[in-house]
Amino acid sequence: MNNFRIQQQIECPLIACVAGYEVELIDPDNLIYEIRNIEASNALSNWIIELDLCPFENCLVGEVFDLNDDPVAPNQQGVCRYPSQNNERFACTDQAPCDGVITGLKFDELDDFGELKAGFGQQFQIVIDSEFELHPACFQLKFGQNGECGQICAPVCVNVDQCDNPCECDAPEVFSCEIDLPSCFTFDGTFEDVSTSFCIGDSTCEMDGECETFTTINVCGQQIQCCVPVNRWRQSVNLEIVFNAPLSPVDGTTACGGPPIVSCLVDDTFTKQCFSCPDDMSSPCVNPRCENVVITPTDTDVSTDEEGNPTLTIFFTVTLPPCSTEL
Repeated sequence: MNNFRIQQQIECPLIACVAGYEVELIDPDNLIYEIRNIEASNALSNWIIELDLCPFENCLVGEVFDLNDDPVAPNQQGVCRYPSQNNERFACTDQAPCDGVITGLKFDELDDFGELKAGFGQQFQIVIDSEFELHPACFQLKFGQNGECGQICAPVCVNVDQCDNPCECDAPEVFSCEIDLPSCFTFDGTFEDVSTSFCIGDSTCEMDGECETFTTINVCGQQIQCCVPVNRWRQSVNLEIVFNAPLSPVDGTTACGGPPIVSCLVDDTFTKQCFSCPDDMSSPCVNPRCENVVITPTDTDVSTDEEGNPTLTIFFTVTLPPCSTEL
């Protein structure tokens, strides 16, 4: 699909220099970025850019090219993870205004397209099917054991006409669970090797005020566009989630008698928003059941602290049942 944009644009940087890399938005209309490794010693392994209220469609990646040659356009299917983030040990620090863990669109498994080492570049395209403005956004480059952040123009999707009290959609969230690994075991799998089970606890659904949505309605055969008020509801569901990950003995060691499978428990409340017509006071929330709640591991990361103790972090998303008003 083609990208769409509106004329208004907020001033924001089109190029950023981060730890030996240059990141540039070379085609703002089609959201094509070029990353050039000028002098960084480690090749890029992945990068993440914030997307604000944008319905992500797809991403494209080009082959790595020598900076002395013509660039290669992004014409191959990329490995896109959205929403996604890297481990907290790669969080942005002392790089204001970007602070903490960046959550957004991750271009992952970049070594499939060549090694982005010093003297080489690569192009990336974000494909969205919505009108957007360009606003400053944070991004993070991950290379070697480093995670460096910066700020550059990125799309913020908008309605052409804004209501006085617009309905704001919840941004997708990525959650995490950490497991301390026995010193003689390691995890060498992927998120696809992580199994999950869960129990459903208390569930509530409460009306959370009103908001407005801009839409087209038919009145006596006439098409008009206006802001329509709706009721906003908030569903809260307590979940106990268990993640199981298979381990392998560390090379050159004998299994230390610990379990070949480690587990991580998350006991938390997860939420979802629903909407209904102003005169409809019946709850649009659907009762959570095992068959309509989905827990999806999205990524894993193994890190080691200064004392050599390994930790496995499992990243995951939670999908609660669709609202009764949801298409």
